[in-house]
Amino acid sequence: MATLDLPSVRNMSVFLSTLERLKISTDNVKLILNKAESDVGIDIDQVTKLFPQGFQAVLPYAKEVSRSINLGMPVMAASPQSEISRLMTTGMKPILPPDAQAQVEDVAPAKKRGFFGRRNS
Repeated sequence: MATLDLPSVRNMSVFLSTLERLKISTDNVKLILNKAESDVGIDIDQVTKLFPQGFQAVLPYAKEVSRSINLGMPVMAASPQSEISRLMTTGMKPILPPDAQAQVEDVAPAKKRGFFGRRNS
């Protein structure tokens, strides 16, 4: 996991190079870009070019994560309908063992409410 800043990207590169020099396979290494924001001096496309294996997930900065930490709960439990929870679920599913993949429920995107909120049918 890396964030969109130069020290973090360099550390990820050093880590992958170290594995390669030690002749340790990186086939099971999945990369995640966390707190990806625009206009921070490094473009996501630039970082993606540095890592041809690509990223399993690119997660944006989300206030829900800070809130969940302060509540002492995983964000997927504290804000299950949030965009970050949906992206985390999508990114995690492929790296789980097949039996665990079946147990993970997709988080549905939050339903948007109209001007008057929820209607009773």
